[in-house]
Parts: sequence; structure tokens; C-alpha cells
Amino acid sequence: MATAGRHDWYRSPAWDAQIEAGFEERLRRARPASRAQYIRIQAAYLLESPDLGVREAGRGLLQRVIAQYPDDIQAKTAMEQLGSSLADDARLGEAEEALRETLRMCADSSIGRSGTTGTTELRLAEVILAGGDTARIAEAAELLDAAQPQVMRLRSFRNVVFRHLLASARVAWLRHDPAAPQLARDALAVAAETAPSFPRHPGAARASASGGEVAELEKFANGRLRTGGHPRHLSPGTWRARST
Repeated sequence: MATAGRHDWYRSPAWDAQIEAGFEERLRRARPASRAQYIRIQAAYLLESPDLGVREAGRGLLQRVIAQYPDDIQAKTAMEQLGSSLADDARLGEAEEALRETLRMCADSSIGRSGTTGTTELRLAEVILAGGDTARIAEAAELLDAAQPQVMRLRSFRNVVFRHLLASARVAWLRHDPAAPQLARDALAVAAETAPSFPRHPGAARASASGGEVAELEKFANGRLRTGGHPRHLSPGTWRARST
């Protein structure tokens, strides 16, 4: 029989009363300075579950980190993960609240965005667009502009670049902006890339477009739009990471 690794106790993909009791017992014996991180890591594993109840347990652990360790860097991480998880489950109002709180925490922190993905504005823009309120298009556009410098720094992460281009294409389309077709083509080009960003980890950070997203982008790419404002955007060549 395989022996469980010594770190498996806070990386369980499942959750029930017995697993929870074991986790709490090990947590009590852990160094106090490490407990927030262990709770958050365990939460992250539970958020990947297809079971709604398990995901909800993971969100409960994130809320515990935020409440019990508000001054720990893990609290910012937990708040951002909470917002993203709620967005994944289409709980958009709660997701927006958590993501805005993440931005507030970053603004108030002496270490800024450290502890987060650095792309909270992008996630918030996606949430606003998912809500379908056309009166908030300008707000989404401002968030995408704010996210762009960090997306550029993360351009090796092609999944992040794709998300930014997809959201930007959606905003441009809703604004009847002539930039929408090119943004859509840029997004499709990133989605079609096959070269790995990180050769030692070929599947890491790869862009993944759903069939619905591809169809949506193809519609934008082939659409005819009346003249409008021109949002700032970059070509795929600019976004592409330099090879090392």
C-alpha cells in the first residue's frame, strides 16, 4: 500500500466529518504561524470538487482564514479565491463583493498585491460582464485598462492573456467599437497556440477556450461594427512572451 505523504493532511480533495476531524487535529499541532496557510491550501483543494457541498466547505475555510487571520497575507489570497469561486458558481453579487474587498485589502496593505494573482481587476471585469448589465460596460472597460499592465507582466501565462483579450473583445463589441474584430482575432490566435509557455510543464498556463467562447469570438471577428471609440489593446505579437 502506498503511504500518504506528510503534507496530504491539508491537501484532501474530499471532505466529510472524519476528514475534517483529522484535519483539525493536525492543525492544532501545527505551528501557529503556518495555520492560516494550511487552512487556505486545504480550501483550495476543496474548491476544485465537482460536489457543491464540498466547494461550500472550501469557501467556509476561506472565510475562516479571513476572519481569524485578517493581518496574515493568506487573508488576501483567501478573499480573492473566495470571489473567484463564487463567480465560478454564478453567485455574481457575492463574487463582486469579495473581489472588491480584495482590491481594498491590497490598497491598504504595505505589500500591495502580494498574496494575490495580481489580476483581481480582470476577474472583477469578467464578473461584471457576466452579469449582463450593459450600463456597466464602461466600468468593465476601466477595470480591464487597470489590469493590462499586470497582464503584460504575466504574458507567459497564456490563459491570463486569453481571458483579458476575450473580455476586451466583449466590451468592444458591446460598445460597437471597430476594435472588436481584431481583439477577437487576437484572442482566437492565443487560444490556438500549441507551443508550451513553460517547456518543463507543457500544460501549465495554456489558454483554453470553450466551444461557446470560440463561436462568440468568431462572431466578433467576422462582424461589421459602426465607428466608435478605440480602446487600448495590444497585438498578439506584443503579448507573446519572449522565448528564453
